[in-house]
Order: sequence, then structure tokens, then C-alpha cells
Amino acid sequence: MDTAPGLPAIRHWADAVRFTGLITQELRKTTGIRPHMLNHDRAVDRDRTLGRLAEIAKIGALDNGGVCRLALSEEETHARIRCLKCAESIGCESFVDPIGNLFMRWTPPGATSQRPVLVGSHLDSQPVGGNFDGVLGVIAALECIEVLAKHPGSVATPVEVAIWCNEEGARFNPTTMGSAVHAGHLQLDDALAVKAADGMAVGEALAKSLASFAASDITLAPRPLCGAYAAYVELHIEQGPILEDQGVAIGVVTDVQGLAQYRVSVDGVAGHAGAVPMERRADALSSARTLMDAIDQTLRDLHGLRYTIGRFELAPGSINTIASSASFTLDVRHPDRIVLEDAMARVEAALTNARAERLIYQTPVPFDKEITEAIAASAAKRGFSWRRMVSGAIHDAAHVAALCPSGMIFVPCRDGISHNENEFCDPEAVVQGAQVLADTVFALAARPER
Repeated sequence: MDTAPGLPAIRHWADAVRFTGLITQELRKTTGIRPHMLNHDRAVDRDRTLGRLAEIAKIGALDNGGVCRLALSEEETHARIRCLKCAESIGCESFVDPIGNLFMRWTPPGATSQRPVLVGSHLDSQPVGGNFDGVLGVIAALECIEVLAKHPGSVATPVEVAIWCNEEGARFNPTTMGSAVHAGHLQLDDALAVKAADGMAVGEALAKSLASFAASDITLAPRPLCGAYAAYVELHIEQGPILEDQGVAIGVVTDVQGLAQYRVSVDGVAGHAGAVPMERRADALSSARTLMDAIDQTLRDLHGLRYTIGRFELAPGSINTIASSASFTLDVRHPDRIVLEDAMARVEAALTNARAERLIYQTPVPFDKEITEAIAASAAKRGFSWRRMVSGAIHDAAHVAALCPSGMIFVPCRDGISHNENEFCDPEAVVQGAQVLADTVFALAARPER
């Protein structure tokens, strides 16, 4: 990652934490930003929060400063074990559901409610990912428990940290698999049967991960799907440029835009690259290109729509052989359900001559107004600037919203970059987001059970 002039070279987030003081001084000189002195009660611990982020950033660290912690890999399992150990040290009891989602429950003395306030995110990453996507929400959730444990008499509701399984969908499709299964939006057996590119199924990878937990002396009680929760809150980097461009500290997320993902396959006939005339070829690549052009033509006039072809594969994959098959993925998003469904109808009409499998359809999700108001109030009381906004990315909270009132908090990331080794969230933004999360969780956990 880049550094401001005059600062030591920083190649990794763990280095950034060691230079937090220098970074703050440089921000004061170049931007006039000054840290908020949080002298309030129930303040999060800055050093502990940043230190735990730095510790997890070392697990799966890449030479370029990024991270690779694919879902249910050895690296992600190691990170999960580390977080489970942290939760255990605070006095939490840990659970796992059939798809591998983890839950760490802290129960205050004399708790009068059984339905916990849920808070968390994910630890898996893209193949070349950053050090804040997902992990920020998990580490901040653990910090919430740390702060709660110092004030056990102020709440009567248990609080649980959730670590969702396979949020990214980079190793196993689709994205947000764990939360989708937990909420009943995806069948468990279908999810367990999904295979990665190397042929390993989710069920097999999950069994290996659970065996590693047992070898690390971690005991996990079973948790059924579709759990009962009082509320859910998730802290996340924005993954876009709006907050940074506007100089706003906190994003109060009101909605998550809808998502549809497809896998598209077409067939051809393999042949010799030098011997088969162009007019005689049945080239799968040419057919796939025609389909992609048709998708572009049919979707380009839908205002605000975002669509992406993120993966493309050819077989047999030889330099001198005509492609016998081609497949690609298509991701389509819009915050308005009617527009999204129009786009889906257009896509499916354009793909009538191909095999098109819809991997996931998530309607736009509005978050609970009481939760969003609690987040806004928490930011305002701390003196942090805030604004309401729609999430362009899909998140686990969109599925959990089917189970309980839910909401999300965004903090800015540099240049809006995410899913990239250059992803960076300023330490001050990390602490501010964690503080708003902790204050919101306190407010929700102090409410009478409903």
C-alpha cells in the first residue's frame, strides 16, 4: 500500500498499525483531520481493535500486501480458530450450524432474554483480497463483547458474534452462501454439494475445517438453521467512493440493492486450429462472445443497472485447438426490484440458445428503520458525520433481515477500492466504525424483549 510522504514504507496492514501515530500526524498536516477523543463511557479499545486486525491480516498474507483466505481453506480456518479463541477468552460459548456459520454467545448475568442481538460479518476473502472486507466487522464485533463484558449490568440480552461461511463466493458459488442457507434462502443439501474448481465439495471442505477446530480443542455446540434473534447489525467498509468523496465518517445503510447471478454455458466442436476453415467451425468462444454482446445490447439502457462478467472459462484450453465449450458468469444488480426483474427477463431471453443456470436471486432488501435510527443516533452522539445510503454490494445482512430486524454501518475505504490488495481503511475510520457499532449494540441489547 502507498504511504504519505515522509512515512516509512508500509507493505502490509500489520505495518500500518505500528505506524498509527505517524499516520495520524500526517493526516493532521495534509487534511486537517483530527482523531475524535472518545472520552465517553463504553469506549472501544483502539489498540486492541487495530492489533487484532493486524493479527488476522497475517493469516493468508500475500507478498503484495493483500490476503488470500478462501472459504473453508486452511487459512480461513486458522483465522476462525483465532477469533474463536478470542471469544472464549471473553467468556463466550460457541456454536456452529450445519453449513459452517459460527456463533459466539456472551450472556450477561441475570439475562432476561434468550434471543440474542447478533453482530458480525465474514473472514473469507477474494483470491487477491484486502484486509478489511468482512474481517473488520468480525473484529469490531469481538470488541463489542469486550466492552459489554466491562459493563455486564447495563444489558439484559445476550449478544452473539457471527462469522458467516463463504460470504465471498470466490471458492464456492454462490456468494453469501452461509447466511443464505441459515435464513432458508438456499437449501442445505444443494449448498453442501457445490464444488470448487479443484473438485472439492463444500461438505468435504467443511468437514476438514471442523476437524481442525476439534484438533485445536475448540468445542462447538450445534446451532439449528433459521435461528431466533432480536436484531442483527453488521459493520463493513463501503467498498465504494461515496463516503470518502463527501468526507463523511459513517454510512447508515438503508437498503441493499438486489442481485441476480448466472452461470452460462455454450458448446462447440473441438478441431485443429490450422486445418478447420473459419466458415466450417463451431467455435464455442465465438458463440459466447455473441451472447455477451447480446447481453450488453439488451441491458445498456437500464439506468443505474450494474452488470459484470467476472469469470470466463474455455475447454479444452489448448493454444491450437478450437474451443469445444465456453462458460461465463454474469452478475446483475439494481436497487429497484422492478428494474432488476426487467433486466433478468431480458438476460434470460437473450440466453435462449445457451444453458443458463440462475445461481442466486436476491431481491432488494430494506433494512429495519428502528435499527437504522439507532445507528444514526449512535454516530450523532459521538459527533461523527453520517449519511444514509444504499449498499451496492450484497451482504450477509440482506439474508439475516428475513430472520430479524437488521441494519448495516459503512465506513470509508481509500479510493473506494475493495476486492483488491490495495484495499485500505484508515485506522481512525476503523475505530469510529467499531465505536458506532458498539454503541448501537448496547442500545439494542438494553431494549426490553419484544
